[in-house]
Amino acid sequence: MRNTTGDGVFEVATGDGPAMPERAAEVRAAFAGLAQIRRLTGDGGAPADWERRQPVRAVALALEAG
Repeated sequence: MRNTTGDGVFEVATGDGPAMPERAAEVRAAFAGLAQIRRLTGDGGAPADWERRQPVRAVALALEAG
């Protein structure tokens, strides 16, 4: 997944930067990955470890994906 920092971490959209047309695809891919992590961990849809460690990013991802 491409991002502005280049470190592979999903970055929250703040609205300060330029709009990137590929952003929608990145959000879909990140949210699908998060859903897959939840399925693989088998916690019955409970938040993944990543979500607990980075709640702001997790909430921003869920909101933007919606």
